[in-house]
Amino acid sequence: MTSRVTYLIIGAGPAGLQLGYFFERAGLDYQILERADRAGAFFRSFPRHRRLISVNKVETGCEDPEKNLRWDWNSLLGVGPRFTTFSSRYFPPADTMVEYLGDFCARHKLRVRYETEVLKVVPGDQFTVETTRGSWSAERVIVATGLATDNVPAIRGIEHAESYREMSTDPADFRGQRVFIIGKGNSAFETADNLVEAATVLHLVSPDPVKLAWKTHFVGDLRAVNNDVLDIYALKLQCTVLDAEIEEIRRSGATLDVRSRYTRAQGQRFELTVDRVLRCTGFRFDGSILTDCAPELADGGGFPALTSSWESTNVPGLFFVGTLMQARDHHPGFSGVIHGFRHNIATIFDLLRERYHDVPRPSRPVDLTVDALLESLSRRFNGASSLYNQAEFLADVVRMGDAHATYFESLPIDLVREELAADEVETAVVLTLGYGRREPADPFDIERFPDDGAKTHLIHPIVRIFRRGDVAAEHHVVEDLDHEWSEPRHLDPLRRFLETELPLMA
Repeated sequence: MTSRVTYLIIGAGPAGLQLGYFFERAGLDYQILERADRAGAFFRSFPRHRRLISVNKVETGCEDPEKNLRWDWNSLLGVGPRFTTFSSRYFPPADTMVEYLGDFCARHKLRVRYETEVLKVVPGDQFTVETTRGSWSAERVIVATGLATDNVPAIRGIEHAESYREMSTDPADFRGQRVFIIGKGNSAFETADNLVEAATVLHLVSPDPVKLAWKTHFVGDLRAVNNDVLDIYALKLQCTVLDAEIEEIRRSGATLDVRSRYTRAQGQRFELTVDRVLRCTGFRFDGSILTDCAPELADGGGFPALTSSWESTNVPGLFFVGTLMQARDHHPGFSGVIHGFRHNIATIFDLLRERYHDVPRPSRPVDLTVDALLESLSRRFNGASSLYNQAEFLADVVRMGDAHATYFESLPIDLVREELAADEVETAVVLTLGYGRREPADPFDIERFPDDGAKTHLIHPIVRIFRRGDVAAEHHVVEDLDHEWSEPRHLDPLRRFLETELPLMA
């Protein structure tokens, strides 16, 4: 017997639950399928050392719940208790995420079938989804499985390496050993930090240099909470961090010989003899259930290629949410983490209702005056969490009409550009938050530009005027230490910009 549904969501992690919440509230026909026995099962195992690196700031000094989401990176959108009520730790335990997601799912009575593994998705007039507990027919399939399989580098002898998924996390098991860690991301440094007191020597090796989140503004790069080992390496305390191609791992009795080639030393080779090799090379997209409707891939094959509405570029009706949304903004966007993709999912929900259920996209009118427009823009860039958490990716758009302007919130910037060009809108105002154009070599030694927003390094509002789909003018609001852009030095230049570019509104 085949069960029928309009929307079939695969995966009951934070992304699947977030979209399920919106569907449930709107009374749409949906079902979530989850192969594990509970929601958020990924966080039962990962990260292995059980500390999240997503910020959980309880004491913000702010009473606005929307603005507080800027510093609460774990809560899903919706009514009910926030993650901040489950833990007061700034970097909370992973088990708390499992508890929170289970509570969110039960509280909102989301339709989840557990212990139901999807085997394959077959396209047709409707999708047929085969599972271990029967088949489903769905008009649209939404994949929310995350990066579900190990990323295994093509290295000779890689089978001798222990995976991040299966390695021991007890430092006592590594006492007195020489340990070689493949990788230089958060999982590698998290592992090294755990072993530094037990191992005699640690080597962290991968082809590319360490990317520090405080320089790149990408939260998936190495975070300070995991990088104590950098200090140990810099002071030459039996730890090395090397940029090298690993060519081969060979077993030699009770030890392992690892042969590598420096990436920036004219190809010079070196060999290290160690007791253990640990593979901390992250996860990747697993498309095995989609072999009958294989999506095109982007970003070197790492993610499904998506339209600006997060639909597969080659399989109509197949959508992706959660970490799989990041093909549109991978490096330095935040669609790969909860505090970014939760806002994407609120937007895709609105886009799906508009496209398939004739529900207009949420909007509000704005008087055709500079005062009204300035008030609307400043309220959003001073309070909206979506623009802050998805800097330069989600945008607000104000379309100018004859009687009034119409304000739309939190749309993907690529979709905005496409729609403005296609509709040949005469004039529109687009608001994002963004970082400076120039990345300083040392983010702790930067020049301040109190009177020139275009040169600022840190996050700040950016207002662009579009005419017939193209950017005609751009204004950067000067940075502020508290990220409160409400003083005359912030608003007066923006007012003059709007008066100059939109003279009919003055």
